[in-house]
Amino acid sequence: MIDEANEAIDLQPEHDELVSQRRYRKILITAVVAVSVVAILPLLVMTGLNYYQYQEAFDAELTRPMVRFTANGQQSLESFLSERLSALSMVVRERSFEELSDAGKLDRVLVNMKQAFGGFVDLGVIDERGIQVAYAGPYELEGRSYREHDWFHEVRVRGFHISDVFLGYRNLPHFVVAVQKDPVVGQEFVLRATIDTEVINRLVHSLERAIEPSGDAFIINGEGVLQTPSRRFGAVMERSSLPALPYSTEANLIEIEEESGEPLMVSYVQIERSPFTLVLASPRGTLQAGWVSLRRDLLGFLAITILVILAVVVGASTYMVNRAREEDLKRRALYHKMEYTNKLAAIG
Repeated sequence: MIDEANEAIDLQPEHDELVSQRRYRKILITAVVAVSVVAILPLLVMTGLNYYQYQEAFDAELTRPMVRFTANGQQSLESFLSERLSALSMVVRERSFEELSDAGKLDRVLVNMKQAFGGFVDLGVIDERGIQVAYAGPYELEGRSYREHDWFHEVRVRGFHISDVFLGYRNLPHFVVAVQKDPVVGQEFVLRATIDTEVINRLVHSLERAIEPSGDAFIINGEGVLQTPSRRFGAVMERSSLPALPYSTEANLIEIEEESGEPLMVSYVQIERSPFTLVLASPRGTLQAGWVSLRRDLLGFLAITILVILAVVVGASTYMVNRAREEDLKRRALYHKMEYTNKLAAIG
């Protein structure tokens, strides 16, 4: 009876460390962890590299168009202003103070400049005392004094002047371009032209359409006052909430945070020989919509792949460990039977 009891105890696997459930559970965990690391680690490394490369590519793609549009807008605005300055310079070189002081001749000059260049609203001839001695245009501004105006002193020092957008005597937003007659070649005077801001507005609006649907394009001056309307920052002559932009004559891109906390990509450039800064702005989320979709697909593919790998590894490892344990149990039973037979033979 004692021998039978001992035999029954010996046949229980949990009493044999070599075939116990705990030992094979450790083997299974070790196999799953080792194979999973070997299979998943290279996948994680490659996915991380692809993620970084895709992000870099999308960052370049979302910034390059804004910088390009800003540079194109800069060229267009500088060309527009340069043409008007050149037109005024040509007039003061070719015409004398006496000719331009004649209202009829000044009217014809204005008509010719409107037809040739466009954007001109009126012309004024201002003598060295700052008095507007002749005027051609829709307003009654002859005899106005600009002696105390900053722009008048600037044009006499620099030879030309491009103003901010302001209301002035007209009580309408406009800006002026002025050039001085070189006193070496004749009597000193200033030819001053008012430029229609609608021309600038249309040019800026064309840039805005290029970065639709949520883009914004506008011009500010050195104090951050809007020179053209803005979707996000207000109307003309209002101060924008943009932070101070570092001076740059080349298209520059920065990221700022709006008052609402939304990140905003801002591309800007200074328009040379003017107080204007061209600004293009667009929410970062809108620009990154394609990247967000790709990132979701990339991470989703990674998650599904890892789950498939883990399922295969766990399933295969469990199957192999169970088979090994079954074989070990069979071998153990065979050894036990042989020992039992030997014991019986010895007793016999």
